[in-house]
Amino acid sequence: IEALGIISVEDGSIAFTSDQLKLVTQALTNIPKEDKDAYKGARLKRVTSLGTTTAGQYSNDQSYDETTVTDEQMIQLSDLCFDANITPAESIRIITHEVGHAVASKPFVKANREAAKQGLKTNQIIVAHNSANDEFNSANDDNTTAVEAYNAALDVYDAAVKAKDITATSAAKADVLAKKQLWDAAKALRAGKETVYNTKKTDMQTDQAKLVTKQTAAKAKQADTTSFSANAATVLASMDAAYAAAKTALASTDAENSSYAAAVIAAEDAIKKFYDENVTVTTDENQAETAKATADALIKDRNGKRDSLTAANKDNAMLAATTSLLAAQDACLKTAALVAFNRTMNLSVKKFYDLVVANNISPNLTTYASDNWPQKPEEFYAEAYSFFVTRPAGLETHSKKLYDWFKAGSYK
Repeated sequence: IEALGIISVEDGSIAFTSDQLKLVTQALTNIPKEDKDAYKGARLKRVTSLGTTTAGQYSNDQSYDETTVTDEQMIQLSDLCFDANITPAESIRIITHEVGHAVASKPFVKANREAAKQGLKTNQIIVAHNSANDEFNSANDDNTTAVEAYNAALDVYDAAVKAKDITATSAAKADVLAKKQLWDAAKALRAGKETVYNTKKTDMQTDQAKLVTKQTAAKAKQADTTSFSANAATVLASMDAAYAAAKTALASTDAENSSYAAAVIAAEDAIKKFYDENVTVTTDENQAETAKATADALIKDRNGKRDSLTAANKDNAMLAATTSLLAAQDACLKTAALVAFNRTMNLSVKKFYDLVVANNISPNLTTYASDNWPQKPEEFYAEAYSFFVTRPAGLETHSKKLYDWFKAGSYK
């Protein structure tokens, strides 16, 4: 595995078996040559669980602080990746899916790595600049003290001259000369420290500019997702309008409708809460996951009550009065989740997203891709990549346009 670019194989909450490592080796061997460097230098870790539905997880961190550059990539694989109910071929596909995330991240990781290296260098130069500044300030203070002492000696000398005190004048003159020598030395030291400080200041400004350039280059490797927020605001307004139109019907206290009406209102409140707390402001992804799970559960309950009401009386007026609202609620949660989970997005994933939307390509390549669409388009991307590498005929059957897109190398 190390020969394939993995730098370490780590046991987390559980150890890899030899058979599992063989599957990883086979998966990495099958990765196209031009994509292998995407995961080069990654650590491979075996864990028991990454969540109830997560078989693998790719992560990367290229950052810096005052003393250290962090440059890490990790692929974690859970029990689900090697479940006895799935075939070895499916395990290989799942592993390939995680490599797909690395492939999508590659341009940003590479650019951000260079930014982090420059960041550390800039921090070190800032430290040197600050030290030179402190030394210059100290020398400047010493020079000021020497000037004040010299001026005080001059005052004494002038007073002695005016008093025509020959002895005092001679002593004061000697003191003036001594104070002048001290001032000259302090002035020379100050000049030297100022030269060093100015050099360090120029160095700092130069490297700060280099850092901005590299950070800008890294940012350019991520897509502009501001349109997601604008679209979400539009869809929210549509949901508000649909809710206002259905409000009178939802106020019904009829026993047949009240439970369904309450479920529709609860879903509405949860979706608006999700929007307010995860779209209007930037939040932690785990918080967004929890909030969305709450909204999803309420929508499921809403749908269940709608289906029961339909079965009891398909001509119920409440159903017709809320049809548009339900569609608006579903659309609002999807567009809001797209914003919440995609504050940043790799360029390749954005291109993939735009292709899928423009051509109305179904995410039903796998249940996992479908479950995560559209809020996490990178999961459909990684699923499609895994099919492209391990089951190209399956990808082509699902979508010839998507297959051709990967075949042309547009996924990079």
